[in-house]
Amino acid sequence: MTFGQAEDLVYEFPNTTSPPRAAVRPTEEILRMAEPGICVRCAMSDEAEALSAFAAAAFPLGGPPGADPLDLAHYIATELTAECFRTLIENPNARLFVAEMAEHICGCVLALRSSPHP
Repeated sequence: MTFGQAEDLVYEFPNTTSPPRAAVRPTEEILRMAEPGICVRCAMSDEAEALSAFAAAAFPLGGPPGADPLDLAHYIATELTAECFRTLIENPNARLFVAEMAEHICGCVLALRSSPHP
């Protein structure tokens, strides 16, 4: 299996106390599991600016209560830049997925390989 191609690794969470088991599902099935009206796909380099803007708006919402706004602003300014997203998109050991609705980004997730691409 090649990372990010015909099949991707998905975790199933059964209604048991046992740890999740990994299953391989075709990419097409994964995309069908998305909410109607939401498209999930790989990010493209020309979306780096839009991803940076989305992350800058969303990141403070997930921070701990009472987080110092200056710390949040510093992290956004240094780690959520368009160049950082461009680097992730072009990294062969990373896969950045975006979710979009009505042609607007409404979510993103990063998957990283634990070892270099063969």
